[in-house]
Amino acid sequence: MHNFKPIPFYFINTTDPAALSREACRKAMQDLAENGYGGCVLFNKPPTGFDEKLYLTDYWFDTLENFIIPARELGLEIWINDGFDYPPGDAAGRIKAENPTLVQQRLRLNAQGVAEAVDTEWGFPAFELPESSDLFIKYVYEAHKERLGKYFGNGIYGFFSDCDNRRINSFTTRYLEDGRYYPWSKNFQAEFIQRRGYDITPYLTDILHDRAPEQSADYYQVAGELYRQWFANNHAWCQRNNLKYTFHTSDTGPLTAQFCRRTSLVSEGDAMELLFHSDFPGTDHEIGLLDSGIHYDARYRIAHKLWGTAGRGSYQDFGNTLYDVRAKYAASAAFMLEKKAGKNGSPDGPRTMCEMFAATNFGTDFQELRRIAMWQIMMGVNFIIPHAVHHRFYGSTKYFAPPEFLHGALRNGVKEFNELLAGACEIASRGKYLAEVAVIDPSENIWRHDRAASGKLLAICDLLNRSAVGYVVVTRKDAELYGRDFAMVIDPAEFTGALSLETLPGGDVSFSGGDLAYMRRWSESDGEFLIACNLWSDCELSGELNYAQKQYNIVLAPGEYAVLGGGKLESYRTAAIKKTVCTLPLTTQVEYLADQRIPLEVPAQKTVQGSESIYEFVWNNQTALTALTLEWSSQFKGRIYCDDCEIKAERQLNIFDDQYNAARLPEVASAMGIHKIKVCGEELSGTEPIYLSGDIAVTLWTDSAVTSRAVHATYNLIVDEPKRIVMDLETRKPELVCALPLAVQGNIFYDGAVVFKWDIDLAETAEYIDLGKTSGVCDIYLDGVKVQRSIVQSGALPLEIAAGKHKLEIKLYGSLGLLLEGGNGKIQLGQISLKK
Repeated sequence: MHNFKPIPFYFINTTDPAALSREACRKAMQDLAENGYGGCVLFNKPPTGFDEKLYLTDYWFDTLENFIIPARELGLEIWINDGFDYPPGDAAGRIKAENPTLVQQRLRLNAQGVAEAVDTEWGFPAFELPESSDLFIKYVYEAHKERLGKYFGNGIYGFFSDCDNRRINSFTTRYLEDGRYYPWSKNFQAEFIQRRGYDITPYLTDILHDRAPEQSADYYQVAGELYRQWFANNHAWCQRNNLKYTFHTSDTGPLTAQFCRRTSLVSEGDAMELLFHSDFPGTDHEIGLLDSGIHYDARYRIAHKLWGTAGRGSYQDFGNTLYDVRAKYAASAAFMLEKKAGKNGSPDGPRTMCEMFAATNFGTDFQELRRIAMWQIMMGVNFIIPHAVHHRFYGSTKYFAPPEFLHGALRNGVKEFNELLAGACEIASRGKYLAEVAVIDPSENIWRHDRAASGKLLAICDLLNRSAVGYVVVTRKDAELYGRDFAMVIDPAEFTGALSLETLPGGDVSFSGGDLAYMRRWSESDGEFLIACNLWSDCELSGELNYAQKQYNIVLAPGEYAVLGGGKLESYRTAAIKKTVCTLPLTTQVEYLADQRIPLEVPAQKTVQGSESIYEFVWNNQTALTALTLEWSSQFKGRIYCDDCEIKAERQLNIFDDQYNAARLPEVASAMGIHKIKVCGEELSGTEPIYLSGDIAVTLWTDSAVTSRAVHATYNLIVDEPKRIVMDLETRKPELVCALPLAVQGNIFYDGAVVFKWDIDLAETAEYIDLGKTSGVCDIYLDGVKVQRSIVQSGALPLEIAAGKHKLEIKLYGSLGLLLEGGNGKIQLGQISLKK
């Protein structure tokens, strides 16, 4: 039976022996198991993890064993990322040390417009060269076998290759003359002659000028054949050694180079043929929107957030999936692998992997993540690798493509979220996927300069995604071999813009409330059933769904799915109107469970006196405050003053896993009026800032105009620095207003929990609680007893409350985005009502 529980990247980002002891690793694995994970991918994470010298030494293997032994006892699947970091290939410099000639090459047009081959300064070694593969297997796979082979298939489940960004990425595009990467290698000419029977070199200039269509197709086919041999060798080795193998690359789908300069169609060749070289064909999802590849193509732009202001740095077109066929390609490869295996296929059906959630940022929540996951699942993904869990959450690595699932606010609710994902993957894998349509992959047409073929494929897939007609993408060769197994075979090259789906099974499914995604399946025990999901709408959808000659009155929140048919599997929410018993007051008493921390690096004004950096942070206490505390990294060696009084460390603490000093500020700093903290001698750190903390509410007055300096800048989020920042502090009020974000009520940086409290007196029994437009994780307590947890929107929750007096409390958890991304988040409690 497949393990459908998520299996996250687990970043080994320390080499501290105490942190990597058997006891510490056992505790870490227990934490994974208790929070609903099914295992993990052990992943070295420089710069704080193993360096090139320590990687693949006895200490590395001993560390892996410290994780493997308790994981095996707990029934967790352990995968090993086969790279020093990502992408893999060089075995932490060992391959280059043995053979530095294995450089990657590419083609470019010289000043005369003639094609020439040049070495690249990145992507070592060249995957096209057989010795690159031989040495990788020697230094990585065979080394792991020598030390840990006894755990293969008995503790270690497989190897994972995180192979995106090898050839073209945001750093290397500046070196590419026209933004494209044209593959070449030292053995290309000879291999091409052997495989195609003629010399490609006389045609290379025409190919780079988008001429010579037949030779172009041959060139890209052979480029892909040579590139994917590295993956094929890894897969074959794993099969011989009782291990599974999965990977993903920069799989963009068949997007043209004119639209997507990083298209894998050019740099990696035939995606389907590449995906076949794995047990679980894989893909990747990044950034906080449904489309998993937007950062590759011409629509790419980075989400912006103004530091110190409420709201979420996000994208307006969150639900646009027209250009995204990455998961469908991977799932189609898995489907066809099972079909080709016949009776030798897995009794549990095909498995499709997706590395998921990277770069959705700390400001994300489970509602957003559910929609992202369900898009992937409805396309066929059923093996989720969340990005990520850190062994230690500290330093610069904590900002690497967040979120983080076990060291911050998302820890509250991650078990329930993992259970939700596992349940969705299980139901979407049950029995057989009813694929009536095969769509031919148009890669060969695009290589022959039929640019329209790409758009036609995307239009076909989008239409099918919004129907209940199941489909897979197949190679042209597989369409010829297996076309008889499908009711319809569609060739995008011949597509005229219209499809007659009504006569196909599933073509008669309709819903009156808007667009839904569908998946039809059949199992021997359940018969046929339909999964329907609200993916594209930001709003709850309700209406009549017609399926299998029945009418269903259903309602679906964004990201929610229903199962129709299938006997006992059937599960859906109806749009039945519930009577409101009581609407709770919007303003209510609250209790804060932690102090609020204000990061001082941004609002501080910097000057330079001689060789010394001076930072001054000024604020205004609107009221007298309770005691204030200053917290700073134990690595900081400068001097700190508050109102001209030098501050010395009084105690140590950890903020996450960063080691900090702390001191209570002089009593005068809590008085009404203007106050100043001065920091001398060292540059302030953006990853381990100085914090001012206390029972304080913050009001920030910021200009919308920004400086040229970004507070935080990555490919997934830019936090802009306002030109002017004025900060007022006051003691936090004992009341808050529901239906307003916490950030606009003085809690712009607060990542802790707030308990909202009501004393209620019901005239009649209530059966449900409606949380309104709540964003965030909530624990609901009735008369002091925890009775419910809510992590996503799903309508009114069952909660029986007898008539009479009761104490109702709702604990709302915060967001790391507020603290670590300058107020990036959308945490709020909605208006609460009780219903029956």
